[in-house]
Amino acid sequence: MPLRIIQEPDQLRSRPDVVVIGSGIVGLATAFFASREGLRVLIIEAMRSPTSLTSRRSGEGVRAQWELPHNIAIAQESIALYKHFGELVGDPANDAGYRPIGYLYASREPHAAAALKARVERQAKVGLEGIEYLEGAALHDKAPLLAPDVIGASFRRGDGVISIDRIIAGYKSTMDADLVLDTIVHAIKPDAGGVIIESSRGSISAGAVVVAAGAKSIGLFNGFAYAPVMKTAKSSIMRVKAEGIPADHPTTIDVDIGSFWRPDEGGARITASFSGTLFVEDGVDDPAPEPGYLNHAMATVMPMTPRWKHWSENLLDSHLRTGTFAVSEDGAPVIGPLPDAPNVYVNGGYGGHGVMMSPGGGRRLSKMLADGRHDPADLFSVERFHDGRKLVPEAMTIHLTDHPN
Repeated sequence: MPLRIIQEPDQLRSRPDVVVIGSGIVGLATAFFASREGLRVLIIEAMRSPTSLTSRRSGEGVRAQWELPHNIAIAQESIALYKHFGELVGDPANDAGYRPIGYLYASREPHAAAALKARVERQAKVGLEGIEYLEGAALHDKAPLLAPDVIGASFRRGDGVISIDRIIAGYKSTMDADLVLDTIVHAIKPDAGGVIIESSRGSISAGAVVVAAGAKSIGLFNGFAYAPVMKTAKSSIMRVKAEGIPADHPTTIDVDIGSFWRPDEGGARITASFSGTLFVEDGVDDPAPEPGYLNHAMATVMPMTPRWKHWSENLLDSHLRTGTFAVSEDGAPVIGPLPDAPNVYVNGGYGGHGVMMSPGGGRRLSKMLADGRHDPADLFSVERFHDGRKLVPEAMTIHLTDHPN
């Protein structure tokens, strides 16, 4: 049964078991898996169309190369779901566009290459499948466009790219849920046996609510004593068109500079090394683009892939997209109920990696909703910010402790 768009909440057939706030990739994954658990689901979206903000500004990459075991596990789970997405949604033709071109983290510096090798050993030890360290001829055979002075890299073929459009279509086509658009949530209030959501279309009663609204989630936790610790960060990605960029080239990250590029249809997507202010005011949807981003991006991908000098001089088109996302204090997702409001759940704080981890996150949260069980000691829980445990930052993403100011 496909997702139904309704005009007003009073058109609902019955009181929803769960309201999901936000129809981005995380919200849709949550609603999809919740409906698979037999729950009555209503999605509330502030925009006039679903998945129209951060999800549309993604690099559409997926990787299981993380530092911490719990992040590796949820990423591997999510990639496996994408790999078999057609089976998941009951339509083999509706695949996720998953292409395992691989992710390559590479360096020209001996100390950084040694750190990559040590990280590969740690990742393999905690269960990351298919990870390898490459150097010498093996490295340059895998990625012949790399600069000659690149001396070492970590590589995993199972990492790659997906298509958000295909995933959204798959979720929507088989999700037994309702969606109301152009609806602003003002407040969430615990209620006997559930919650009351105060919105621009009136009050909505439900058994539970999942806040999965990306950067807009942060303001919805005002008034709760034990909210997740998250902040709003800016993302930028440049899409370029150029002839000759190989479609099967691995996604390439220069660990010395911090740049990222991966092949795209007819060109590539690029994120330049960090420049400008990373964190922005909470609630900002469209931060201003950084001046000169294209030139900066070209300059930061050329040292690792010198062929970019030729491509940059022969660009057919370029387009910069900016957006915002919520990042948690330790850089890992936040999945579970609030300690002081057990019917109020959060699925967010992915640090710009919701595409990579949301299938696993959505499935895990939906099981909590269905069976009512939650482990406060879980490494993705809200409790981790408030129970005195020492947070271990994820080294392969940003987190609030990177930029305390």
